[in-house]
Amino acid sequence: MRKKVKFDWEELIAAFEGSGFDQSNYLDLKTGEVVSVMREIMDSDEIDEIEQRVNSEPERYKFIPSIDSSEAYDDMVEFIDTIEDEHLAELLSVAISGKGAFRRFKDVLLSYPNERERWFEFQSDLMARRVEEWLQEIGIEPASERRKRPTRLGI
Repeated sequence: MRKKVKFDWEELIAAFEGSGFDQSNYLDLKTGEVVSVMREIMDSDEIDEIEQRVNSEPERYKFIPSIDSSEAYDDMVEFIDTIEDEHLAELLSVAISGKGAFRRFKDVLLSYPNERERWFEFQSDLMARRVEEWLQEIGIEPASERRKRPTRLGI
């Protein structure tokens, strides 16, 4: 039987996106809170306090993994395959070649606000699926449903 935990979906998705070399995130299975260690902005006492708390109750705190750059790159390729405008698809395909692919990809989308918004939704949905898979792996059932974030168009 899986344990039910209530948490903020967007916060957990952001933790998946934000984990990396200088940031570690943990899901508190008791409160649903995301606990973060941010090495660049926290002092060593704050980091030690959080790490001691997490290490003292390993059954309560689960490390939130991050996606690696190859997965993020594959997401861009998958998105490009969904674009109907052949010219834009070609621009994005060229943009993701070589160093700086992520920045160039986003720069191209700046000129296409509808596709840019569709990218944000596409990416959010992929991350939500990754979160759902991870929760299933660690035996957690969400106690709350994920709500789609509002569109940024027209704001």
